[in-house]
Amino acid sequence: MIANAIQYHEYGKPQDVLKFEKISIASILPHQVLIKMKAASINPSDFGLIMGKYGSKNTLPSIAGREGVGEIVELGDNVKNLNRGDLVNIPQELGTWLEYCVSDSRKLFALPKNIEADQAALSFINPPTAWLLLHHFIKLKKGDWIIQNAANSQVGICLIQFAKLLGFKTINVVRRKNLETELQILGADVVVTEDEDYYKSINEITQNKPIKLAINSVGGSSVSKLIRSLSKDGMLVTIGAMDFEPIRFPTRELIFNNISLKGFWLDQWLKTNDKNRIDDLLKTIFNFISKNQIIFPIEKKYRLCDYLTAFEHSQKPRFGKIIFTNE
Repeated sequence: MIANAIQYHEYGKPQDVLKFEKISIASILPHQVLIKMKAASINPSDFGLIMGKYGSKNTLPSIAGREGVGEIVELGDNVKNLNRGDLVNIPQELGTWLEYCVSDSRKLFALPKNIEADQAALSFINPPTAWLLLHHFIKLKKGDWIIQNAANSQVGICLIQFAKLLGFKTINVVRRKNLETELQILGADVVVTEDEDYYKSINEITQNKPIKLAINSVGGSSVSKLIRSLSKDGMLVTIGAMDFEPIRFPTRELIFNNISLKGFWLDQWLKTNDKNRIDDLLKTIFNFISKNQIIFPIEKKYRLCDYLTAFEHSQKPRFGKIIFTNE
């Protein structure tokens, strides 16, 4: 079987090294399934992998894309836990920007029947990251405050909604003031901009309640304001570096307020936890999605063959995600 895929044979800028190519799909073995991609996301980490600057590297040539879902269209004779027509994740080691793939059935997670493919395709990287950020570092209780930059990122949008459901309050730092309404609709309590010295009035914002946790996806000078906003014994967790600049931290706060700096990488968490625990996390997330308690805004959908236009769009200021479909 021959199918189309977006593939790279060397590391470099995506627009330079990615190719829309024909690939050969092998016949399935008894424990395998054939999956037709339904929707796949475009994430910043995809570009990091393609450029060879991510925390890990793929074996070349490699099909691009880390997150997506598809429909099972063919079952191996020994597959008992899945059915034809089931919507499942596409394992990221296979790549997701493709029309069809063959996967070991034991690596798959069957999604609830009422989940739309477009929403499901955005559920395997950013929502687990946001959920773990709220549970893995600081013990939070209802009414506690959290602050994050890049609040309109997909992790930021997920964190806002999870925090609202759990009874936490959020201060959300963005670069564009016109994002305030969209974030408040999703549950943001406070929205401020990067160019504000919001940390100077942080006690007024929280009514003198402490801020225990800060989430950094930007790096550079943005981090200083987050740290200055934290209360004594607070923690800043870094999950990204959108500015590609080193973290600048105020020494006074680290010494006298005992601020902790940590990092988090979902890939590492996935490697150190078994499938049962990972599946339990996904079930929690999909339970929220199935009840429409968590939504993922989508800006536009593109066909795989229009990948250059999709990449260009993904780099522009926007609110929702850019995704590929296979319709």
